[in-house]
Amino acid sequence: MQRISAIRYLLPVLAVVVLAAVPARAGEDAVLTWADIEKAIDRHPAMGLAQSTVEAAGADISLARQYPNPEVGVSVGKSLADAGDEGLVWGIELSIPIESFGSLYNDIQGSKADRDAAQWEARARRLEVSRQLRGLFLGIAVSQQRLAILRDAVQQLEQLTGVARQRVEQGEARPMERTRLEIELHKAQAYLANAEGALSADRQTLNIWLGGHLPGDYQVAANWDQLPLLPPEQETRQRALKQSPLLQASARRIAAGKARLRAEKHQLFPSMSLGAFYERELEGKSFGGTLSINLPVWNWNSGGIAKARAEARAAEYDRELQRRELVAAVLKTRAAAERSFEQVRQYRDAIIPKARQSADALQHMYALGEVGIMDLLDARRSLAETEDEMLAGLEESWELYLDLITLMGGQYE
Repeated sequence: MQRISAIRYLLPVLAVVVLAAVPARAGEDAVLTWADIEKAIDRHPAMGLAQSTVEAAGADISLARQYPNPEVGVSVGKSLADAGDEGLVWGIELSIPIESFGSLYNDIQGSKADRDAAQWEARARRLEVSRQLRGLFLGIAVSQQRLAILRDAVQQLEQLTGVARQRVEQGEARPMERTRLEIELHKAQAYLANAEGALSADRQTLNIWLGGHLPGDYQVAANWDQLPLLPPEQETRQRALKQSPLLQASARRIAAGKARLRAEKHQLFPSMSLGAFYERELEGKSFGGTLSINLPVWNWNSGGIAKARAEARAAEYDRELQRRELVAAVLKTRAAAERSFEQVRQYRDAIIPKARQSADALQHMYALGEVGIMDLLDARRSLAETEDEMLAGLEESWELYLDLITLMGGQYE
């Protein structure tokens, strides 16, 4: 298996493009690597949406800090005295509300916690975008390798068909052998055309997510030298619990819920406002100050407190739910990745070499007339199926690895 042994295992140097930042040279295809286009993640629409959410949460902090504006009242009228005098009277009032410090402070703290949660959720969204783009790149890399294998198979079948024609012309083989090889050649050419179409579709899909600025025939560069190392099971679990941005976000949501519960409880204290007035009347003028107190007689804010308490409790349950789901997903994904990695190693070390050796030996024996065409076709068909199974195993292995890294909250070193 010369071609696969040269490019065997895809490392996560997965590539897309920085919106045409790497133009193709004249007469050459654009070759893209993950390092070339990693900045494209920040230009993804999902990241713009996440950033806008963070900005809105930051604006909520400013809103919570805003102190109520003072109120000014003006009165104008006409006064009729008993003595028959009349004239214009007017007055002005100024009122300044006095907010509960505890309520104001806890509202601000709740808004800050919501802002921090939005920032962690933006990090989680970035991981999702990275996973999406890496997965699309992985599909292109696998399609490129599958296309290369099919092209090699078509070339070998063309050579075998030529040998069969010569043997038929020399009377060493029956015409049916040439016909069977021609049928297999047509099938391989059809598979090749399908693979070319699939690769084109994969390229177009990636191009769409990157803004549509890529050349249509670009290639992706990936290193298949070795499989990545899986972290130990215990370390995988610990890293996920420590680094998962969604768990970090849920912890901030709990803090926000508790702060708002404290704010609602502070609403039980009477609210006050200080004021001053000045009035001009016929007999003279008057001025002074006022103090207003809002007495909690009919409304003790029981509904607001009950709602805030339920929301705080729901945030705690949500975090515990996310924690259990995360641990279960990490353990399941790692176990599946370990099994898939082992299967790929079996194909690489034992199955593929034997299948290729058998096919090459039968092809040589067929050229010497020692075996029939059916034996050779069976060996070639078995080799092609085995190589395709290995590619599928590689793709599955890397899909699982990328899922695991995403669950762990970032790249594993």
